[in-house]
Amino acid sequence: MNRQNKSRYSIPNLERALDIMELLASHPDGLNRSEISEQLNIPPNSIFRITTTLEERGYLHRDASSKNCTLTSRLLELACHTSPGISVNEAARTELVRLSEEMEETVHLSVISGAQGVVLERKTGPQAVSVMIRRGHIFDLHSTAPGKVLLAHQPQMKKEKMIASMELRPHNSRTITDKKELVNELDRIRADGYGVDRAETITGIHCIAAPVFNAAGEIAAAICVTAPGDRLPESEFIKQAARVRKSAETVSSNMGYSQLIKEGHK
Repeated sequence: MNRQNKSRYSIPNLERALDIMELLASHPDGLNRSEISEQLNIPPNSIFRITTTLEERGYLHRDASSKNCTLTSRLLELACHTSPGISVNEAARTELVRLSEEMEETVHLSVISGAQGVVLERKTGPQAVSVMIRRGHIFDLHSTAPGKVLLAHQPQMKKEKMIASMELRPHNSRTITDKKELVNELDRIRADGYGVDRAETITGIHCIAAPVFNAAGEIAAAICVTAPGDRLPESEFIKQAARVRKSAETVSSNMGYSQLIKEGHK
């Protein structure tokens, strides 16, 4: 990347490492080392050394089969500790385990990152066939339950700008691709207190998510249960959403959110 007026105190390899992470942040499916070298105009041997270091420190994952490099949730985990008080990871850890055991399904905690969502923590369900979700997994906001929940509770002006700039790419015939329909869906989520994914991203996979709020009453994360549609049918959404909402409320309380704050944000 071309940077003008570099400080004489800058560290070239540190700048290159940051360039690599910024590039990978815009490519959720990852890039291989040759592609990174080509796009950043950095010598391959430097790319090898820097990506190896980032991988060893846990900031980058390199897929064994595709050889693509992707970012992990390590930076988000660090960011969670920059605010005073308990981090959302700590606030949710016990509840994720409890909800996963209660529902016998995979449960995960996600946050918003730019114009996408990212899985911060997860507890895989005990079923022989469970939905596998890795930490650091990046997903679209418009087609997933946690994504829609995170988007629905953004400040109004920010939410409008985000929707205006979003590309509602279709994953299948169920994906919402009309922005007016998306806005209506987000309004329903705010009214109901939870959001759902009716196999809108992956055919046959359903999700229910509920918002987690911090001590200031701001959206901090979303807790989501994910399961095959035959184990989490649409007919059970309302009933099971009550369980997910209860867990999200517990985590919100752990973060200092209270009913008094809730009333003040209506």
